[in-house]
Amino acid sequence: MAYTFPEDEPLESSARKLIVDLGSSVAASGAKNFGVLSASAANFGAFWGHDPTRIVIYNARVGAAIRRVLDLAVGQTAESERVEIRFFLNRAQHLLQFGPWTVGQFQPDQSGLNGDGTTRGMITRVTETRWRVHSGPDSVGRLWANRNSSQPVKLGLYHVWFDVQFNRK
Repeated sequence: MAYTFPEDEPLESSARKLIVDLGSSVAASGAKNFGVLSASAANFGAFWGHDPTRIVIYNARVGAAIRRVLDLAVGQTAESERVEIRFFLNRAQHLLQFGPWTVGQFQPDQSGLNGDGTTRGMITRVTETRWRVHSGPDSVGRLWANRNSSQPVKLGLYHVWFDVQFNRK
């Protein structure tokens, strides 16, 4: 059982959708053109990075604490060690990974992912309650089929850019 979400594709469609364009593969990466996908069960996650001065234990795993985007000062921009987009394709969870740090650090059933060949995103704290996560026009993400989280399947590299803003109430 995976500890990553969304874990199962929903039975009912949602009015909210995430559009992912997997039509621009990186040559010789083994990537297949999936075109433009519309995912109603999707998750966009952005992580600033690790704080090696603080050691924590999550799920019985020891590691450097995760830096909180809440700790960014207003107007500050930081390079993200991990951005991921999760969605379902052919009824299987897939993960589009950007940056070197991948899911699995604190999830005992998730393994085998890497961010090789990918680019990092940027996180900007726009205001006290709003952040922007974005990449450049030449950004590259690695796609994984994550049906079996202990043995994900590498599906290649894709040219994908993103620009997402979110608010905290």
